[in-house]
Amino acid sequence: MTFSATGRSECEDVLWLSDAYVDHELSVQRRLSVLAHLGECARCWELIQRKTRWKLLLRSAVNSVPIPEALREQVRIEQESQC
Repeated sequence: MTFSATGRSECEDVLWLSDAYVDHELSVQRRLSVLAHLGECARCWELIQRKTRWKLLLRSAVNSVPIPEALREQVRIEQESQC
């Protein structure tokens, strides 16, 4: 994995970048570097899989809660006022 001289191991770098990786917030070059490491390290691969599952579970839980109509209207008004 090619990162700046952080003094961390590759696994520590992946741990440090894992949330950004799961959220697709890394540059293409950095994402490919992390992906290359994941192809070689089962422990880091499992970490990323767990974080991905948690993200999906959280999204599902949040989406299952109905949004009060008053809040929907307030958000709509705020969005319109920013345009």
